[in-house]
Amino acid sequence: MTPVAVLTATLRDRVRLSLRQGGRFHRLLEHLHDLEHLPPAGLGAYQAERLKWVIRRAALHVPHYRQLFARSGWSPDSFAGVDDLSRLPLLDKATVRARPADFRDDRAWLAVRAHTSGSTGTPLTVWRDLSAIIHENAMIWRQRGWFGVKPGDRIATLRGEIVAPPGQSAPPFWRLDRAASELVLSSHHLAPGHIPHYVEALRRFGPAALYAYPSSAAEFARLLRDLRLEPPPLRAVFTASETLRPEDAALIAAVFRAPVVDRYGNAERTVAGGHCERLGYHLWTDATLVELLPGSDGAGELVGTPLHGRAMPLLRYRTGDLAVAGGSSCPCGRAFPLVSRIDGRLDPPLVLPDGRRLGRLDHIWKGIEHVAAGQIVQEADLSVRLRLIPEPGFSARDRARLEAQVRARLGLEIVIVIEEVDRLPRTAAGKFIAVVSHVA
Repeated sequence: MTPVAVLTATLRDRVRLSLRQGGRFHRLLEHLHDLEHLPPAGLGAYQAERLKWVIRRAALHVPHYRQLFARSGWSPDSFAGVDDLSRLPLLDKATVRARPADFRDDRAWLAVRAHTSGSTGTPLTVWRDLSAIIHENAMIWRQRGWFGVKPGDRIATLRGEIVAPPGQSAPPFWRLDRAASELVLSSHHLAPGHIPHYVEALRRFGPAALYAYPSSAAEFARLLRDLRLEPPPLRAVFTASETLRPEDAALIAAVFRAPVVDRYGNAERTVAGGHCERLGYHLWTDATLVELLPGSDGAGELVGTPLHGRAMPLLRYRTGDLAVAGGSSCPCGRAFPLVSRIDGRLDPPLVLPDGRRLGRLDHIWKGIEHVAAGQIVQEADLSVRLRLIPEPGFSARDRARLEAQVRARLGLEIVIVIEEVDRLPRTAAGKFIAVVSHVA
C-alpha cells in the first residue's frame, strides 16, 4: 500500500473504532453482562418491555407497519407482551426486497447500508443505524469475554477481506489495523508456500484469538497440520457467517489447541446466538425474539424479531435457516434457549489453478443491482460460471462490476463465464444451492 493509502486506512480504522467502541459501547457491554444473568421471569419481562418499544416505533414510523396497523385497526398499546407477537403476519425476504423503502424507519438517523445474499442467493440491501451496530458489537464482545478475550486484546481475522492482489506471491498477505488491534489476514492466499509467512506474522503480532470464517479457519488448520507448523497459542478461535461443520470444528480445535466458538446471525439482524463457555449453543433472546416454525425431522425454520435497532425493523422475519431445539437448560446457567443444530449456509470451496481453496464467496453478489438471484458453479476444468436471474435494468455496467468483484478474489487466470437464466435449479426438497462444485 502507498503511504497515502496507509494513512487513509488508518484514519478510517480510528473513526470506525471510535464509533463502535466508544463510551456507549462500554456501557452497553456492561448492561449485556447484567442481562445474561437474569432468571427466566426477568428475561421475559425485559423482552416484553423491548417488544413494546419496537412495536410502538414501527407502527408510528415504518410505512409498512403504519399501514398494517391502520388497516387492521390495531393500537401499538394493544401489544402487551411476547404472546401478542403472533398476531403479526410472517415476513419474508421477497416482500422486503420488493419494497425496501416501506420497511425503513423515517426517523432513524446515521443509518448505513449493508448487503447480503444469505442462504437463498437473492441479494438484499438492509439498513442499520449506529445503535444497532454498537449493540451487535457489544454482543460479540460479550461472547468473547466468556473466553477471557476483552476489548483491547489483539485479534487476528481471517474473513475474506481483500488485503492483497489475488496474484501476489510474496508477503505481506495481511494488514495491521492499529486502532482496533487487529491483524487482518487474507483468506485468498492460503497456499502451502505462504503459510510459514502467516505463522511468523502471527507470532510477531501475538493475538489472543483468531476470528474467521469456518471454511477459512479449517483450510488454514489443514495446511498447518500438513506442513507440521505450530501456530501461536490462542485463547479461542471465534467463527461466524457460515455453518460450522463438526469435522471442521474438530480439526481447528486440534491444530490451534483452543476452543472453537461459533456465532450465528444474519445481515437482517433478526436472530443472534452462539456458544457459551460450556459450549452450549444458545439463542440470545435478550437481542431478538425467536420462533421455530414446525418442520420435518425435528427441525424448524428460524423466525426472528429484533428488540434493538431503529433503521429497518423486520418483525417475524423468516430467515430460511433451520434449527433443532436443544435441551431445557445449560450448565452455564443462562436462561437463553438452546439449539442442538442450526442448518444455515454451507458451501463447497472453489479451487484455484494453483491449488488454493476459497470458501464463503457470496461477497461477489453484494452491491450488485438488478439481479434477482445468483449461483456460482465451478466446472471440472476449474472454470467458474456465474448463473444469474437478471432483473429489468441489468446492464453491461452491472456485468462488468460483477466480474471485477470475482476477479478481485479469484485472480486473472481463472476462466469466468456470466450466464443469464430464467430460473436456478433447486434440490428435490426445494432447497437452493448457492455454490455448486464439479471439481473432484
